[in-house]
Amino acid sequence: MIELPKEVWAFLIILGIYIPVLLRVLREEKQMSEPLKGKAERNLFNCAFCGETLHMVHDFGKVALAGGFLKPEQFEAEKKYPLRLCYCHKCHAVQLADRVDPDIMFREYFYFSSSNETIRRHFR
Repeated sequence: MIELPKEVWAFLIILGIYIPVLLRVLREEKQMSEPLKGKAERNLFNCAFCGETLHMVHDFGKVALAGGFLKPEQFEAEKKYPLRLCYCHKCHAVQLADRVDPDIMFREYFYFSSSNETIRRHFR
């Protein structure tokens, strides 16, 4: 296996997920003619960039927040949130349809960019 920093592997994994999704969206653009419908407080049904109606690419269902580090006996009680990947036909942005309240998402957030040497070096 090639020796690369963890950050590089994470980037490659994200890239490996993002590119196939984007290619699928572009190939199936004509089939996605139904806009995302419904209304809810924390849902975005319009593009955050251009305001156009979003079209759903994939519904991942309800997913727990990353970085929970729970014990097995805590799994069942863990709160889950909707995760729907959407696409804007006008500006071609890929984005999420649902937002989790920042207070919930970052209440016990353990990652600090200032403690990450790679990020500090990048912004020097």
